Amino acid sequence: MIRILLAILILIACVSCVPEKSDVVQLGRGNWDTGHFQSEIVRLLLMEMGFAVEIVGELSPDVFYTSLQSGRELDLWVNGWFPLHEQFLQNDHVGKIERVGDLLSGEALEGYVMDTRTAREFSISSLDDLRDPNLARVFDRNGNGKADLVGCNPGWACERSIEKHLDSLRLTATVEQIQGEYSLLMADIVALHRRQEPIIYYTWTPSWTAAVLPIGEDLQWLSIDSGNDTSGASVERCSHHPCNLGFSGNTAQAVARADFLQNRPQVRRLLEVIRIPVTDVAEQNALMHTGQDADSDIEAHARAWIDSNRDCVDNWLAQASL
Repeated sequence: MIRILLAILILIACVSCVPEKSDVVQLGRGNWDTGHFQSEIVRLLLMEMGFAVEIVGELSPDVFYTSLQSGRELDLWVNGWFPLHEQFLQNDHVGKIERVGDLLSGEALEGYVMDTRTAREFSISSLDDLRDPNLARVFDRNGNGKADLVGCNPGWACERSIEKHLDSLRLTATVEQIQGEYSLLMADIVALHRRQEPIIYYTWTPSWTAAVLPIGEDLQWLSIDSGNDTSGASVERCSHHPCNLGFSGNTAQAVARADFLQNRPQVRRLLEVIRIPVTDVAEQNALMHTGQDADSDIEAHARAWIDSNRDCVDNWLAQASL
């Protein structure tokens, strides 16, 4: 009965706000696959509202924010990651770009991870310990004497944070950030871990790495002893308590052109109310790692999620259409 009433409400409210058939939303998609699920859910909901949606991807954050500010080809994306992406908005002096909503519900973390066995064997309790060249060489893969820390793709912003940490912690002489295609680099990390070899890498939650390489008995967050970054006192399975991950807790938000939102208030309202649990994203990301990573698979995952959460979805659509 409630679903029927919501459907009637949507129909009544949308009589005067049905998008024109020519009204196409250009939805950007990040070039990290762990964010594709959220993008697909929003794409399907926008289509339910009557919009045609075109995916524009795969975009690194630096490319997306530059393109969005220029007003070319893009309307929005739902892969904003704050405060990490705030640096890309520093030049938006005239307010061309807006952040909307709080897409993910739950704790989103980022930081450095080390295998517990190696940490215990060599008494490594913080990233700072790798200033010791002997400890750093334990994680050296390419023979240059430095610890290989798998980091971020160029253009993601986190690669800059990692370099700042290495510099401020005086680690540049003993630790280097390994960059490339993150998913491929992490596949190597998974293989190394299965062989019980020493590993250290950057990661975030939710992501498939958190599902395939769960923080627990075998892996732990690595605290930072020094520096001015935000602490995460409640983080479990960390080398220190309270735990300073070196990164603030993050909020996933939609980011759009201000004029786009002004002309389509129903899209703004949808983005303001939608919430996707972090745990659901992590479960979907784990499915992708098993081989269900084609666009058709991700669409199927998103449709299944919408079906399972139909009451919430109908409520969001009703609120968006008021």
